Amino acid sequence: MVELRHSSQLSATPLLIGVTGHRDPHADDIAAAEAALYRVFSDLRQRLPDTPLRIVCGMADGADRIVVRVALRHRLPVTALLPMPLDEYTADFSSESLAEIQEILAQPGVERVELPIPTSLRSDETPLGPVARDALYHRLAECLARKSNLVLALWDGVNTGLVGGTSQVLLRFLHALPEPDMALQPVQFTDVESGAMSGPDFACWIPMRRAGNDGREALPAREQFLSGDLGPCRLRVHHQLPAGLAEILGELNDYNSRFLALAPSPEALATLAAPTELPAEVNASLIHAAGEFAKADYLAVHNQRRADWVFQSMGWLAVIMGLLFLVYAKLWALPALMYGYVAAFLVAIAVTRYAHRRRWFSRQLMYRVIAETLRTRFFLSVAGVSERVNVPHLLDVTGISHFSGFSWISYVLRAAEGWIDDDLPVGADELMVRLQIVRRQWIESQARYFRSKILRLTRRHHWLERIKVALLVGLAIMAACLLLFKEPLARIIPFHEISLKSFVIFLMGFLPLALGVWEVYQQKMAVRELLWQYRNQSSYFSLAERKLGQVRSPDAARNIIENLGHKCLVESMLWAVHRYHREHEPAAAG
Repeated sequence: MVELRHSSQLSATPLLIGVTGHRDPHADDIAAAEAALYRVFSDLRQRLPDTPLRIVCGMADGADRIVVRVALRHRLPVTALLPMPLDEYTADFSSESLAEIQEILAQPGVERVELPIPTSLRSDETPLGPVARDALYHRLAECLARKSNLVLALWDGVNTGLVGGTSQVLLRFLHALPEPDMALQPVQFTDVESGAMSGPDFACWIPMRRAGNDGREALPAREQFLSGDLGPCRLRVHHQLPAGLAEILGELNDYNSRFLALAPSPEALATLAAPTELPAEVNASLIHAAGEFAKADYLAVHNQRRADWVFQSMGWLAVIMGLLFLVYAKLWALPALMYGYVAAFLVAIAVTRYAHRRRWFSRQLMYRVIAETLRTRFFLSVAGVSERVNVPHLLDVTGISHFSGFSWISYVLRAAEGWIDDDLPVGADELMVRLQIVRRQWIESQARYFRSKILRLTRRHHWLERIKVALLVGLAIMAACLLLFKEPLARIIPFHEISLKSFVIFLMGFLPLALGVWEVYQQKMAVRELLWQYRNQSSYFSLAERKLGQVRSPDAARNIIENLGHKCLVESMLWAVHRYHREHEPAAAG
């Protein structure tokens, strides 16, 4: 097993820029496109000083090569995502084009990733037939659209309807792809103000004509940005960087810069063990995902401790203010007590504003959602079923992606994924190894974890309930004493000029105050909701553990793991939603 042992092994989460464009760009537009690419890369680098940019493209002729050349001049790393093994891919290129590909692949900043050919597309044909090749290009287009953070399109704005073509990649990425049985539609563009919010998916459009389109109407001279969600073949056009994208880029860079600035020790990082028994490319992807989990988990814990400190500080300040006021009103009317009251009040305001400015609570929720999602997807990937669980859809339906400042989460999740789908067929022996790893390291481990958490929280809850009962009984006794022995208590002076009656009245005011502050603290910490979540998660893992012990079929086991992944993700996301609304919504809305 391979484990991450030091933060130096963890690199900053990159912004993945998928490239699509025409294979036959107009020669007169190339210089303008290169100038636009230079501006785009320079602007992104300025906005993302702590976040690396990574260009991802299929290395086709034309637009792909233009982007790669500019990227390498900018010293940007490039992932050459080939739709098939290079030996098969070379059949689609001329000798000059092939020489250029090999020259690019040999450069130190270029990583080559070959998408494996599914068993269903393999045949005795050498090379692959046209139907199989079209299917592989279509899969490359889907991969770029599904796993890129930002799509860079060198495009003429025309919907060709070609499977795997530039327009199809772009429309798929922006959720504007028409239904398969619909007639070919032209793309409709709607201009929007630069500050209009939309997203989280955006494309940078560099207008470029295709060769032979000399008589076509001139395209815009500068780069623009596109967003979708308006319907099939309908796109928004942003003439400047959209506000939504600027916010996402800022949050992503903040995520990287905070982790780099904290420089945690190896012992502070939670680890996920990547199984070395699996194929090298799968294991490398898992190690990368484990690193992203370690970063997100560390930042979540870091911000949780600070949010807890704020809740505790506010509780103590409330108790101190109540104590000072009661002492002033019932025991000693000293001006210093009021000065202390005002000082505590000002400190409470300062702590609240500081915590709000640092966004400890919301960042805790963001990072916890990322960490738990990455943990779940890690083991779903080991089982080979992660592609069956649509995480962006779950983020959308639970509402997390719609919260202010949360839309960048999907960018980290995409960057943590490998390029090679893990739902490809595997051998029976390898599949059994995978399932045993998932059962041992995830299901059994998490079942034990949640059972211990439930036991600990239940004991704490019962102990606090006994304290509350004791306080209520004490208050009842003191109330009865005041009713029955009011005059005798007034004559007893145990303290300097303070009667026992005044002291009992003071206690009757202070004890409910302390109890109320503690209840508010418990509500802020959402202890009951946490216990509820732990019980749900425990039931999910325990049930999956029992089911896996009863099934014989590997496919049945994978279905159990897939179902468990869905439940775990929804549970953690709903918990984050509840916590978010607890802090950001009034007690009685409407």
